[in-house]
Amino acid sequence: MTEKPLKMNFAMMNGTRTMVIVTPCNALNVPVTVTDSLITPDANSIAGGAKGCLGADGDHEEWVRKFLSQPITYSQAGMKYTLKNEIGTVEFKRDTTSG
Repeated sequence: MTEKPLKMNFAMMNGTRTMVIVTPCNALNVPVTVTDSLITPDANSIAGGAKGCLGADGDHEEWVRKFLSQPITYSQAGMKYTLKNEIGTVEFKRDTTSG
């Protein structure tokens, strides 16, 4: 996943905190509840773009959908955010290039 890294942010959508994960194919939006160390996604409400993807990019997006179907623990160390659950671990670095 390092060749085409994921991007993550949070937004309020229709009054609900939403995690937005951008994959090489589509942006996936999932309503979440966030506590001090746990992100609980509403896996039944994942919404994504309609762009079809084949091959590795499609597999990548499917893995992200599975990852978002489980509660996620998170931690921060400096500029690195680590998300982890039974499916796997994803590390994000804060983007300091955008305003």
